[in-house]
Amino acid sequence: MAALVFFTLSNLGPLVKKTVNTVGPKITKTNVEVADVSISIFFGEAKIKGFLLGNPKGFQTDQAM
Repeated sequence: MAALVFFTLSNLGPLVKKTVNTVGPKITKTNVEVADVSISIFFGEAKIKGFLLGNPKGFQTDQAM
């Protein structure tokens, strides 16, 4: 059980990245991507790199953020 908890906690970043890249576009109906996510629960720190949020159709620019 402890090994499972450790494995899950040490792989939170890739799990969050995959979830955002998979579920984000379905929810927002726009392009949503992150290049990398790193999470350290031991230091209380999260970093997101390469975040892209697209605009819906009809907007003048491709990206909102």
